[in-house]
Amino acid sequence: MTEPDRKAEDVERTEALVRRAREEGTDSFGELYGRVAPALFTWASLRVKPALRSRLDPEDLVQETCVRAYRGFDGYDPERGNFRAWLFGIANHVLQRALLNLSKGPGDARHALADEVTSFIQQIPDEATRASRLAARSDSLEVFIEAAGSLGEEERKLLLYRGLEGLPHHEVAEIMGIETETAKKRWQRLRGRLQEMKAPDELL
Repeated sequence: MTEPDRKAEDVERTEALVRRAREEGTDSFGELYGRVAPALFTWASLRVKPALRSRLDPEDLVQETCVRAYRGFDGYDPERGNFRAWLFGIANHVLQRALLNLSKGPGDARHALADEVTSFIQQIPDEATRASRLAARSDSLEVFIEAAGSLGEEERKLLLYRGLEGLPHHEVAEIMGIETETAKKRWQRLRGRLQEMKAPDELL
């Protein structure tokens, strides 16, 4: 199966999950979230610099994103965008708020995130919390995240924006200040390198 065929099949499966989740309610949230959890954890691990890890844990960032997504899932509208984009929109907001809290003083954003997650974690479907834990403890993800640390700044942005967040090429190009066709070509080259780095199949 070619890459476009795999992508089309993946989109179709995700859309089917979204439809089922809308029909059955948030009981299907866990299965839908589980498909994006590996990318979300990888994204959080790459966005939180090692120097901040003692105050801001990527796993806490992932868990709060999961909590906020679950609590707001009734307001998710598939007509306005896909689930991955919606989830990463929440993740970006959570990260920016945590970084802002860190910049205000010696307060600990890690503790603030953990406290908020603890308040609502019992409400989250087991499948969703299990997906977050599995991603955080995946050996293959750990190996890939470490290898991704060797990427240059531009490659890192392409991995974050295109590979993990799944933004379309024209949005990636706008963020990076390059032409859309340039973004496409650079992503194609990077995909080959990521495959050599043994990026897990479910990640990108």
